[in-house]
Amino acid sequence: AARRGDQAWRLGGAAEEEAADLRAVEAAAALLTERVIPSFAERCRDLELLPLDGAQLAAQLHQEGVNLRYLGRVHAAAAAAPAPYLRDLAEREMVARAAKHVVRAALRRTG
Repeated sequence: AARRGDQAWRLGGAAEEEAADLRAVEAAAALLTERVIPSFAERCRDLELLPLDGAQLAAQLHQEGVNLRYLGRVHAAAAAAPAPYLRDLAEREMVARAAKHVVRAALRRTG
């Protein structure tokens, strides 16, 4: 079983199939982090893409095939590009999403 956070998950199938699936997942993640996300940051730097808020950022990342769990990588790529407005937007979106989880957890506890 592969590990993600504190939870184990299985891809399923025979051991050979599971190993092949895991390699495919790792290759897809590498493609996203090494090519797709840096390219996205560069296009934002060059103003080819211009997400103005978190919703537009999410929509444009999804169009590129990037899940929002990669927001930290987007932030790092924006800092490296450099694309300061994208870095700031990614930062605000990460804070907003974290705050949303905290507030929802507090609301569940209180009733």
